Amino acid sequence: MSVFKTACRVLFRHPVYLIIYVLYLGLMGIFVTANIETDEVGSTAFSAEPVTIAIVNRDDNAFTDGLVNALQERADVANDVADDRQQLQDIIAKGAADCLVIIPNGFGASFVEAARAGDAPPEIETAVATDTVDGLRAESLVNTALTCAALELRLDPDASVEEAAAAARASMERTVKAHYTARAEEASPLPPNYLTYCGWIVYPIICAFGVVIVMMLRDFNSGDVRRRNLTAPLSSLRLSLSLAAACAVLFGIVFLWLFGLGVVARAGSLVGVDAWRIALCGVALLTFCLFGLAFGFLLSQCGIGELMANALANIIGLMLSFLGGAWIDITLMAPGLKTIAMFTPVYWYEEALQTFATAPDATASALAPACGALGVVLLFALVIFVAALLVGRIRLSQSKLPAYQAG
Repeated sequence: MSVFKTACRVLFRHPVYLIIYVLYLGLMGIFVTANIETDEVGSTAFSAEPVTIAIVNRDDNAFTDGLVNALQERADVANDVADDRQQLQDIIAKGAADCLVIIPNGFGASFVEAARAGDAPPEIETAVATDTVDGLRAESLVNTALTCAALELRLDPDASVEEAAAAARASMERTVKAHYTARAEEASPLPPNYLTYCGWIVYPIICAFGVVIVMMLRDFNSGDVRRRNLTAPLSSLRLSLSLAAACAVLFGIVFLWLFGLGVVARAGSLVGVDAWRIALCGVALLTFCLFGLAFGFLLSQCGIGELMANALANIIGLMLSFLGGAWIDITLMAPGLKTIAMFTPVYWYEEALQTFATAPDATASALAPACGALGVVLLFALVIFVAALLVGRIRLSQSKLPAYQAG
Protein backbone atom coordinates (compact mmCIF):
# COMPACT_ATOMS: atom_id res chain seq x y z
CA MET A 1 0.00 0.00 0.00
CA SER A 2 2.89 2.39 0.76
CA VAL A 3 4.28 1.84 -2.75
CA PHE A 4 0.90 2.72 -4.26
CA LYS A 5 0.51 5.89 -2.17
CA THR A 6 4.02 7.06 -2.93
CA ALA A 7 3.51 6.59 -6.68
CA CYS A 8 0.28 8.61 -6.53
CA ARG A 9 2.02 11.45 -4.73
CA VAL A 10 4.72 11.51 -7.40
CA LEU A 11 2.04 11.60 -10.10
CA PHE A 12 0.39 14.74 -8.79
CA ARG A 13 3.71 16.47 -8.24
CA HIS A 14 4.33 16.45 -12.01
CA PRO A 15 1.14 17.82 -13.64
CA VAL A 16 2.88 19.31 -16.70
CA TYR A 17 2.56 16.27 -18.95
CA LEU A 18 -1.03 15.70 -17.85
CA ILE A 19 -1.83 19.23 -18.96
CA ILE A 20 -0.01 18.84 -22.28
CA TYR A 21 -0.99 15.35 -23.35
CA VAL A 22 -4.42 14.97 -21.75
CA LEU A 23 -5.94 18.43 -21.35
CA TYR A 24 -4.38 20.27 -24.29
CA LEU A 25 -4.41 17.46 -26.89
CA GLY A 26 -7.95 16.51 -25.86
CA LEU A 27 -9.13 20.07 -26.49
CA MET A 28 -7.18 20.12 -29.74
CA GLY A 29 -9.14 17.06 -30.86
CA ILE A 30 -12.36 19.00 -30.29
CA PHE A 31 -11.13 21.95 -32.33
CA VAL A 32 -9.76 19.77 -35.14
CA THR A 33 -13.08 17.97 -35.59
CA ALA A 34 -15.27 21.05 -35.07
CA ASN A 35 -15.82 21.80 -38.77
CA ILE A 36 -16.66 18.27 -39.85
CA GLU A 37 -20.15 18.24 -41.32
CA THR A 38 -22.84 16.31 -39.48
CA ASP A 39 -25.51 15.87 -42.12
CA GLU A 40 -28.58 14.08 -40.89
CA VAL A 41 -28.65 10.40 -41.81
CA GLY A 42 -31.10 9.64 -44.60
CA SER A 43 -31.27 13.24 -45.75
CA THR A 44 -32.08 13.58 -49.45
CA ALA A 45 -31.34 17.28 -49.69
CA PHE A 46 -28.92 18.08 -52.51
CA SER A 47 -28.07 21.25 -54.36
CA ALA A 48 -25.30 21.75 -56.87
CA GLU A 49 -23.19 24.87 -56.57
CA PRO A 50 -23.60 27.03 -59.70
CA VAL A 51 -20.55 27.38 -61.91
CA THR A 52 -19.19 30.69 -63.18
CA ILE A 53 -18.81 31.25 -66.93
CA ALA A 54 -17.16 34.29 -68.49
CA ILE A 55 -18.27 34.89 -72.10
CA VAL A 56 -16.68 37.02 -74.78
CA ASN A 57 -19.22 37.28 -77.60
CA ARG A 58 -17.52 38.48 -80.79
CA ASP A 59 -20.47 37.41 -82.92
CA ASP A 60 -23.46 39.77 -83.16
CA ASN A 61 -25.98 37.04 -83.94
CA ALA A 62 -29.43 36.12 -82.65
CA PHE A 63 -28.35 32.49 -82.11
CA THR A 64 -25.36 33.34 -79.95
CA ASP A 65 -27.45 35.84 -77.98
CA GLY A 66 -29.98 33.08 -77.32
CA LEU A 67 -27.15 30.71 -76.31
CA VAL A 68 -25.91 33.23 -73.75
CA ASN A 69 -29.44 33.62 -72.37
CA ALA A 70 -29.78 29.84 -72.05
CA LEU A 71 -26.53 29.62 -70.10
CA GLN A 72 -27.55 32.45 -67.79
CA GLU A 73 -30.41 30.33 -66.49
CA ARG A 74 -28.08 27.49 -65.47
CA ALA A 75 -24.92 29.28 -64.37
CA ASP A 76 -23.51 32.57 -63.18
CA VAL A 77 -22.62 34.21 -66.49
CA ALA A 78 -20.45 37.29 -66.91
CA ASN A 79 -20.88 38.55 -70.49
CA ASP A 80 -19.35 41.97 -70.01
CA VAL A 81 -15.77 40.70 -70.10
CA ALA A 82 -13.31 43.00 -71.86
CA ASP A 83 -11.86 41.46 -75.02
CA ASP A 84 -8.27 41.98 -73.92
CA ARG A 85 -5.62 39.24 -74.12
CA GLN A 86 -4.10 39.98 -70.70
CA GLN A 87 -7.46 40.20 -68.96
CA LEU A 88 -8.66 36.98 -70.57
CA GLN A 89 -5.58 35.15 -69.28
CA ASP A 90 -6.11 36.55 -65.79
CA ILE A 91 -9.70 35.32 -65.65
CA ILE A 92 -8.64 31.67 -65.43
CA ALA A 93 -5.27 32.22 -63.80
CA LYS A 94 -6.78 34.19 -60.90
CA GLY A 95 -9.88 32.00 -60.56
CA ALA A 96 -12.37 34.72 -61.51
CA ALA A 97 -14.38 32.16 -63.52
CA ASP A 98 -14.55 28.39 -63.87
CA CYS A 99 -14.73 28.54 -67.64
CA LEU A 100 -13.92 31.16 -70.26
CA VAL A 101 -15.97 30.99 -73.48
CA ILE A 102 -14.95 32.93 -76.59
CA ILE A 103 -17.56 33.01 -79.35
CA PRO A 104 -15.72 33.89 -82.59
CA ASN A 105 -17.11 36.18 -85.25
CA GLY A 106 -19.46 34.32 -87.61
CA PHE A 107 -19.88 31.36 -85.26
CA GLY A 108 -23.69 31.59 -85.07
CA ALA A 109 -24.29 31.51 -88.83
CA SER A 110 -21.74 28.73 -89.37
CA PHE A 111 -23.19 26.66 -86.54
CA VAL A 112 -26.77 26.96 -87.79
CA GLU A 113 -25.78 26.10 -91.34
CA ALA A 114 -23.77 23.04 -90.31
CA ALA A 115 -26.45 21.78 -87.93
CA ARG A 116 -29.20 21.99 -90.57
CA ALA A 117 -27.02 20.16 -93.08
CA GLY A 118 -26.10 17.45 -90.59
CA ASP A 119 -22.41 18.33 -90.75
CA ALA A 120 -20.07 18.65 -87.78
CA PRO A 121 -20.68 22.10 -86.26
CA PRO A 122 -17.75 24.44 -85.62
CA GLU A 123 -16.14 24.29 -82.21
CA ILE A 124 -16.35 27.04 -79.68
CA GLU A 125 -13.24 28.29 -77.89
CA THR A 126 -13.13 27.45 -74.18
CA ALA A 127 -10.58 27.55 -71.40
CA VAL A 128 -11.31 25.86 -68.08
CA ALA A 129 -9.83 25.99 -64.59
CA THR A 130 -7.92 22.82 -63.81
CA ASP A 131 -7.73 23.10 -60.02
CA THR A 132 -11.36 22.04 -59.46
CA VAL A 133 -13.98 19.96 -61.23
CA ASP A 134 -16.15 23.06 -61.68
CA GLY A 135 -14.24 23.97 -64.84
CA LEU A 136 -15.24 20.70 -66.47
CA ARG A 137 -18.82 21.14 -65.26
CA ALA A 138 -18.98 24.59 -66.85
CA GLU A 139 -17.53 23.36 -70.14
CA SER A 140 -19.98 20.46 -70.15
CA LEU A 141 -22.85 22.91 -69.64
CA VAL A 142 -21.76 24.93 -72.71
CA ASN A 143 -21.45 21.79 -74.83
CA THR A 144 -24.88 20.62 -73.66
CA ALA A 145 -26.48 23.89 -74.78
CA LEU A 146 -24.83 23.64 -78.21
CA THR A 147 -25.84 19.97 -78.59
CA CYS A 148 -29.47 20.71 -77.74
CA ALA A 149 -29.56 23.57 -80.26
CA ALA A 150 -27.95 21.42 -82.96
CA LEU A 151 -30.48 18.63 -82.43
CA GLU A 152 -33.39 21.07 -82.72
CA LEU A 153 -32.03 22.50 -85.96
CA ARG A 154 -31.41 19.03 -87.35
CA LEU A 155 -34.88 17.76 -86.46
CA ASP A 156 -36.60 20.92 -87.68
CA PRO A 157 -34.54 22.54 -90.45
CA ASP A 158 -37.16 25.26 -90.86
CA ALA A 159 -36.84 26.41 -87.25
CA SER A 160 -35.47 29.90 -86.77
CA VAL A 161 -32.34 30.55 -84.76
CA GLU A 162 -34.47 32.05 -82.00
CA GLU A 163 -36.57 28.87 -81.88
CA ALA A 164 -33.41 26.73 -81.79
CA ALA A 165 -32.02 28.73 -78.88
CA ALA A 166 -35.36 28.52 -77.07
CA ALA A 167 -35.47 24.75 -77.63
CA ALA A 168 -31.96 24.43 -76.20
CA ARG A 169 -33.00 26.43 -73.17
CA ALA A 170 -36.13 24.29 -72.69
CA SER A 171 -34.13 21.05 -72.99
CA MET A 172 -31.64 22.22 -70.39
CA GLU A 173 -34.45 23.07 -67.99
CA ARG A 174 -35.68 19.46 -67.92
CA THR A 175 -34.68 17.68 -64.75
CA VAL A 176 -34.86 14.11 -63.56
CA LYS A 177 -36.28 13.56 -60.11
CA ALA A 178 -34.31 11.04 -58.09
CA HIS A 179 -34.83 9.76 -54.59
CA TYR A 180 -32.42 7.83 -52.45
CA THR A 181 -32.34 6.39 -48.98
CA ALA A 182 -29.33 5.35 -46.94
CA ARG A 183 -29.19 1.62 -46.25
CA ALA A 184 -29.34 0.92 -42.55
CA GLU A 185 -26.16 -1.13 -42.52
CA GLU A 186 -24.26 1.61 -44.35
CA ALA A 187 -25.63 4.61 -42.46
CA SER A 188 -23.82 6.08 -39.49
CA PRO A 189 -26.21 7.15 -36.73
CA LEU A 190 -23.19 8.54 -34.86
CA PRO A 191 -22.18 12.00 -36.11
CA PRO A 192 -18.92 12.07 -38.12
CA ASN A 193 -17.36 14.72 -35.88
CA TYR A 194 -17.77 12.50 -32.82
CA LEU A 195 -16.38 9.44 -34.60
CA THR A 196 -13.41 11.44 -35.85
CA TYR A 197 -12.78 12.73 -32.33
CA CYS A 198 -12.80 9.18 -30.96
CA GLY A 199 -10.17 8.30 -33.57
CA TRP A 200 -8.07 11.41 -32.94
CA ILE A 201 -7.61 10.77 -29.22
CA VAL A 202 -5.63 7.57 -29.69
CA TYR A 203 -2.54 9.78 -30.07
CA PRO A 204 -2.93 11.67 -26.76
CA ILE A 205 -3.77 8.39 -25.03
CA ILE A 206 -0.52 6.75 -26.14
CA CYS A 207 1.54 9.85 -25.36
CA ALA A 208 -0.08 10.46 -21.97
CA PHE A 209 0.41 6.95 -20.68
CA GLY A 210 3.81 6.54 -22.30
CA VAL A 211 5.29 9.69 -20.77
CA VAL A 212 3.40 10.24 -17.51
CA ILE A 213 3.85 6.68 -16.24
CA VAL A 214 7.58 6.86 -16.91
CA MET A 215 7.76 10.14 -14.98
CA MET A 216 5.67 8.69 -12.17
CA LEU A 217 7.67 5.49 -11.73
CA ARG A 218 11.19 6.55 -12.65
CA ASP A 219 12.23 6.96 -8.99
CA PHE A 220 11.17 3.38 -8.32
CA ASN A 221 13.48 2.20 -11.11
CA SER A 222 16.63 3.73 -9.60
CA GLY A 223 19.29 1.32 -8.34
CA ASP A 224 19.15 2.41 -4.69
CA VAL A 225 15.37 2.05 -4.49
CA ARG A 226 15.49 -1.35 -6.13
CA ARG A 227 18.14 -2.59 -3.71
CA ARG A 228 16.07 -1.31 -0.79
CA ASN A 229 13.07 -3.19 -2.11
CA LEU A 230 15.13 -6.38 -2.12
CA THR A 231 15.55 -6.17 1.65
CA ALA A 232 11.84 -5.49 2.20
CA PRO A 233 9.33 -8.35 2.57
CA LEU A 234 7.88 -7.51 -0.84
CA SER A 235 7.97 -9.86 -3.81
CA SER A 236 8.80 -8.55 -7.27
CA LEU A 237 5.34 -9.51 -8.51
CA ARG A 238 3.62 -7.65 -5.68
CA LEU A 239 5.80 -4.60 -6.26
CA SER A 240 4.93 -4.53 -9.96
CA LEU A 241 1.22 -4.97 -9.24
CA SER A 242 1.32 -2.12 -6.68
CA LEU A 243 2.87 0.17 -9.28
CA ALA A 244 0.29 -0.96 -11.84
CA ALA A 245 -2.48 -0.03 -9.39
CA ALA A 246 -1.02 3.46 -9.10
CA CYS A 247 -1.09 3.65 -12.88
CA ALA A 248 -4.82 2.85 -12.72
CA VAL A 249 -5.35 6.26 -11.09
CA LEU A 250 -3.86 7.86 -14.17
CA PHE A 251 -6.04 5.55 -16.25
CA GLY A 252 -9.18 6.94 -14.64
CA ILE A 253 -8.09 10.55 -15.16
CA VAL A 254 -7.30 10.05 -18.86
CA PHE A 255 -10.42 8.04 -19.65
CA LEU A 256 -12.91 10.21 -17.79
CA TRP A 257 -11.53 13.44 -19.22
CA LEU A 258 -11.30 12.35 -22.86
CA PHE A 259 -14.61 10.49 -22.92
CA GLY A 260 -16.48 13.16 -20.97
CA LEU A 261 -14.99 15.94 -23.08
CA GLY A 262 -16.16 14.28 -26.31
CA VAL A 263 -19.70 13.73 -25.04
CA VAL A 264 -20.07 17.24 -23.62
CA ALA A 265 -18.47 19.05 -26.57
CA ARG A 266 -20.48 17.06 -29.11
CA ALA A 267 -23.73 17.07 -27.13
CA GLY A 268 -25.52 19.00 -29.87
CA SER A 269 -24.51 16.50 -32.55
CA LEU A 270 -25.36 13.53 -30.33
CA VAL A 271 -28.97 14.60 -29.81
CA GLY A 272 -31.20 11.76 -30.96
CA VAL A 273 -28.38 9.20 -31.05
CA ASP A 274 -29.09 5.93 -29.25
CA ALA A 275 -27.55 5.94 -25.79
CA TRP A 276 -26.18 2.43 -26.28
CA ARG A 277 -24.04 3.60 -29.19
CA ILE A 278 -22.41 6.31 -27.07
CA ALA A 279 -21.92 3.87 -24.20
CA LEU A 280 -20.27 1.31 -26.48
CA CYS A 281 -17.94 3.98 -27.85
CA GLY A 282 -16.99 4.56 -24.23
CA VAL A 283 -16.31 0.84 -23.86
CA ALA A 284 -14.06 0.94 -26.94
CA LEU A 285 -12.20 3.94 -25.51
CA LEU A 286 -11.87 2.18 -22.17
CA THR A 287 -10.38 -0.85 -23.93
CA PHE A 288 -7.85 1.23 -25.83
CA CYS A 289 -6.87 3.04 -22.63
CA LEU A 290 -5.94 -0.38 -21.25
CA PHE A 291 -3.55 -0.78 -24.15
CA GLY A 292 -2.12 2.69 -23.46
CA LEU A 293 -1.73 1.77 -19.78
CA ALA A 294 0.16 -1.40 -20.64
CA PHE A 295 2.35 0.49 -23.10
CA GLY A 296 3.30 3.14 -20.54
CA PHE A 297 3.94 0.49 -17.91
CA LEU A 298 6.30 -1.32 -20.28
CA LEU A 299 8.29 1.86 -20.95
CA SER A 300 8.60 2.53 -17.23
CA GLN A 301 9.79 -0.99 -16.53
CA CYS A 302 12.49 -0.57 -19.18
CA GLY A 303 14.02 2.18 -17.05
CA ILE A 304 14.20 4.83 -19.79
CA GLY A 305 14.51 8.54 -19.04
CA GLU A 306 12.22 11.49 -19.64
CA LEU A 307 13.58 12.48 -23.06
CA MET A 308 13.53 8.92 -24.38
CA ALA A 309 9.97 8.43 -23.09
CA ASN A 310 8.79 11.56 -24.90
CA ALA A 311 10.50 10.51 -28.11
CA LEU A 312 9.22 6.92 -28.08
CA ALA A 313 5.68 7.87 -27.05
CA ASN A 314 5.33 10.50 -29.76
CA ILE A 315 6.92 8.42 -32.51
CA ILE A 316 4.93 5.29 -31.70
CA GLY A 317 1.75 7.33 -31.18
CA LEU A 318 2.07 9.03 -34.57
CA MET A 319 2.93 5.77 -36.30
CA LEU A 320 0.03 3.83 -34.82
CA SER A 321 -2.43 6.68 -35.42
CA PHE A 322 -1.47 6.81 -39.10
CA LEU A 323 -1.22 3.09 -39.78
CA GLY A 324 -4.35 2.24 -37.81
CA GLY A 325 -6.57 4.58 -39.81
CA ALA A 326 -7.26 7.07 -37.00
CA TRP A 327 -6.09 10.06 -39.06
CA ILE A 328 -6.52 8.82 -42.62
CA ASP A 329 -9.06 6.54 -44.24
CA ILE A 330 -7.64 3.03 -44.35
CA THR A 331 -9.09 2.54 -47.85
CA LEU A 332 -6.74 5.21 -49.21
CA MET A 333 -3.65 3.27 -48.18
CA ALA A 334 -1.61 0.95 -50.34
CA PRO A 335 -2.41 -2.78 -50.01
CA GLY A 336 0.87 -3.40 -48.18
CA LEU A 337 0.10 -0.72 -45.58
CA LYS A 338 -3.38 -2.16 -45.07
CA THR A 339 -1.83 -5.50 -44.21
CA ILE A 340 0.57 -3.86 -41.77
CA ALA A 341 -2.30 -1.87 -40.22
CA MET A 342 -4.02 -5.09 -39.16
CA PHE A 343 -1.11 -5.74 -36.79
CA THR A 344 -1.77 -2.52 -34.84
CA PRO A 345 -4.30 -2.10 -32.00
CA VAL A 346 -5.54 1.20 -33.45
CA TYR A 347 -6.87 -0.61 -36.54
CA TRP A 348 -9.06 -2.89 -34.43
CA TYR A 349 -10.15 0.00 -32.24
CA GLU A 350 -11.33 1.85 -35.36
CA GLU A 351 -13.08 -1.29 -36.61
CA ALA A 352 -15.02 -1.49 -33.35
CA LEU A 353 -16.04 2.18 -33.58
CA GLN A 354 -17.31 1.74 -37.14
CA THR A 355 -19.33 -1.31 -36.09
CA PHE A 356 -20.90 0.56 -33.19
CA ALA A 357 -21.73 3.44 -35.55
CA THR A 358 -23.36 1.36 -38.27
CA ALA A 359 -24.92 -1.53 -36.33
CA PRO A 360 -28.68 -1.65 -37.06
CA ASP A 361 -29.47 -2.65 -33.47
CA ALA A 362 -27.86 -3.71 -30.22
CA THR A 363 -28.16 -7.44 -30.81
CA ALA A 364 -25.36 -9.93 -30.25
CA SER A 365 -25.10 -10.77 -33.95
CA ALA A 366 -24.81 -7.10 -34.96
CA LEU A 367 -22.18 -6.30 -32.34
CA ALA A 368 -20.16 -9.51 -32.65
CA PRO A 369 -17.55 -8.01 -35.04
CA ALA A 370 -16.91 -5.15 -32.61
CA CYS A 371 -16.52 -7.54 -29.70
CA GLY A 372 -13.96 -9.51 -31.67
CA ALA A 373 -12.08 -6.31 -32.58
CA LEU A 374 -11.96 -5.14 -28.96
CA GLY A 375 -10.81 -8.61 -27.97
CA VAL A 376 -7.79 -8.13 -30.24
CA VAL A 377 -7.06 -4.78 -28.56
CA LEU A 378 -7.22 -6.47 -25.16
CA LEU A 379 -4.87 -9.16 -26.43
CA PHE A 380 -2.36 -6.48 -27.43
CA ALA A 381 -2.67 -4.94 -23.96
CA LEU A 382 -2.25 -8.30 -22.23
CA VAL A 383 0.87 -9.22 -24.19
CA ILE A 384 2.50 -5.85 -23.48
CA PHE A 385 1.56 -6.01 -19.79
CA VAL A 386 3.07 -9.48 -19.39
CA ALA A 387 6.19 -8.28 -21.18
CA ALA A 388 6.39 -5.36 -18.74
CA LEU A 389 6.19 -7.71 -15.75
CA LEU A 390 8.96 -9.86 -17.21
CA VAL A 391 11.18 -6.84 -17.88
CA GLY A 392 10.61 -5.58 -14.34
CA ARG A 393 11.48 -8.97 -12.87
CA ILE A 394 14.65 -9.25 -14.97
CA ARG A 395 15.85 -5.77 -13.99
CA LEU A 396 15.09 -6.43 -10.33
CA SER A 397 17.03 -9.70 -10.46
CA GLN A 398 19.99 -7.98 -12.08
CA SER A 399 20.09 -5.43 -9.28
CA LYS A 400 20.71 -8.27 -6.78
CA LEU A 401 24.23 -8.82 -8.11
CA PRO A 402 25.77 -5.62 -6.67
CA ALA A 403 23.99 -6.30 -3.38
CA TYR A 404 25.43 -9.80 -3.09
CA GLN A 405 28.88 -8.67 -4.15
CA ALA A 406 28.78 -5.89 -1.54
CA GLY A 407 27.95 -8.45 1.11
